[in-house]
Amino acid sequence: EIIVHTILCMIIVGMEADFYLFLLVILPISTYVLFFSCDIKVFLRTITVFIIISLLAGSITVMAVSSSDNFPICPLDYSDISIFRMINMISAAIMLIGFSLLFVLEVHALIKDLGSSNQQLEYTATHVALTGLDNRHSLKPLFEELSGSRNNFCIALGDIDNFKKVNDTYGHDGGDAVLKKLTALIADGIDEN
Repeated sequence: EIIVHTILCMIIVGMEADFYLFLLVILPISTYVLFFSCDIKVFLRTITVFIIISLLAGSITVMAVSSSDNFPICPLDYSDISIFRMINMISAAIMLIGFSLLFVLEVHALIKDLGSSNQQLEYTATHVALTGLDNRHSLKPLFEELSGSRNNFCIALGDIDNFKKVNDTYGHDGGDAVLKKLTALIADGIDEN
């Protein structure tokens, strides 16, 4: 629609009114809309076709309007051209700035979502899903730091006697409940250090 509107305006009122600016503005706008609405193959194919159509339509219209005495169809006087030029320049600038800001906000939101996903993955990789306790991957750097320091430390290991009977009698859900409760009791009895 914008390409057709721009071409018709250039044919009717001429090149001096700067309607061709909308051909330049439509590219980042369409790129933004396509980028966030389809997969990369469709995006590349569509944007390539769009650029070719825009360039061809704009070039042919500019050559036709510039080289023919029949165009523009309704020539404007200088004061009208100045008004159209100012309106078109301001409109094009507002659209470019607006869509640039929209694009930056969208990218910022995506980066924020990525950071949140990375935090969740980090937590999943370093904690036991059932109990929420640190797993051996997260404890390894702590052990390396402690072994290199002159501070005293203690490592305690525990085992639940006859835990297989709990699983056999109450099922794995019962065993999981026991592990969660025991973990909570131990965690409540130990300070953060």
